[in-house]
Amino acid sequence: MADYLREALALSGELTGLRHAFHAEPEPGNREFRTAKKIEDYLRACGVRTRRLLDTAVIGQLDGAEGGPCAALRADMDALPLQE
Repeated sequence: MADYLREALALSGELTGLRHAFHAEPEPGNREFRTAKKIEDYLRACGVRTRRLLDTAVIGQLDGAEGGPCAALRADMDALPLQE
């Protein structure tokens, strides 16, 4: 098994716990203060440099090799109001 796959599998429980925490405290659009803080704290704990554009917008940046290719990931964090 490739090292990256082994590392991803090792993180699956931790990431599932984060997902459950987000779902336990849903926040509507432009009010994701706790969610943004949790994401920022997690990224920093992983050694990722972060910055905020807004109170509810987090940017995490991993620097790669000079002149190498880059990738971006954008994700929504807001909860939609649902009636169950």
